[in-house]
Amino acid sequence: MKTEMKRRDAIKTVIAATGGLLAAKSMASEPEPASDAVTSFAGTWYYEGQPCAIFQQGPILLVVQEGGALATAHVTGADTFVIWSGSGWDSGLEAQLTNRGTTINWADGSVWTKTANQPGVSSPVTSFAGTWYYEGQPCAIFQQGAILLVVQEGGALATAHVTGADSFVIWSGSGWDSGLEAQLTNRGTTINWADGSVWTKAAN
Repeated sequence: MKTEMKRRDAIKTVIAATGGLLAAKSMASEPEPASDAVTSFAGTWYYEGQPCAIFQQGPILLVVQEGGALATAHVTGADTFVIWSGSGWDSGLEAQLTNRGTTINWADGSVWTKTANQPGVSSPVTSFAGTWYYEGQPCAIFQQGAILLVVQEGGALATAHVTGADSFVIWSGSGWDSGLEAQLTNRGTTINWADGSVWTKAAN
């Protein structure tokens, strides 16, 4: 009888140990929560009533000031990023997202606020974004609210801003004429530039 009880106790001990090992293995094999999620800073922002914009791809940002100056930047934390470089920008300038994502506080004291029915800004804004063609060569427009990034067929990049329901103007960019105006026509399928160039919308 005692021998039988010892056997039962031994079996219970083995089962308990096995169960513990299986539980530990199960816990170890469970995937850990992803920690590489990046906060979105993208969108239209305002500095003293003037539109600015941030374009984002993962941790990399393209930041456009109210005057059209473009800079590259990268995310450094859950609510922070820093300017890499850009004409008209201070390299290393830090920024922090606050007020539940509605404000960006810059280290130089500047403050950007999120779009919120700002006076003098028409909403919604016409979309100029997409692939365009100039003499068969692809061009492109990226858009964030009233701010545009415009790429010529040769790759020259410029910042621009919407000036009307169907028009925009180039701010600045190497290989571009600052102040060059453009108008969307033919039901949104053509862009007529003031210098006589014509871009047509990509088919399909």
